[in-house]
Amino acid sequence: MQILETIEAGADALSLACQRELDWINEMQRRGYSLLNVIGVTRNYSASYFPNPSRKPRKDEGKPKPPERPIASFTPMKQRLKVRKIAEQQGWTQAKLQRAADVNSRTMSGIWHDPYRRVTYEVLVKIARVLKVEVTDLVEEESD
Repeated sequence: MQILETIEAGADALSLACQRELDWINEMQRRGYSLLNVIGVTRNYSASYFPNPSRKPRKDEGKPKPPERPIASFTPMKQRLKVRKIAEQQGWTQAKLQRAADVNSRTMSGIWHDPYRRVTYEVLVKIARVLKVEVTDLVEEESD
């Protein structure tokens, strides 16, 4: 595992970090790296999207790697979803929001009933669009 980038703490740090993570995942896939999924099984995601040309050396191959930056110490934070609270304030039911956001019903049920459920950034973006709020409004961080 390698730390590719660090994000400075701030009001929109979660949103920025999620977006940068997606950018890096897309970049690694574009380069043809096999990525590990949540179960730990490798799959070459790019195989179905990109033709497999004869192997060419990467631009950075053979060059020294930049020094690793130390990770600053921080207080662990739990992320709590506020999807249900915001949705109910706007008059949405779980089922209506699930259909409008085009989110899997089991995923929405988990989000609705478990505010500490891990959820992908893409799902939060879909929900935020329907609720007409920022993604950062759907998540709050609380200290352990």
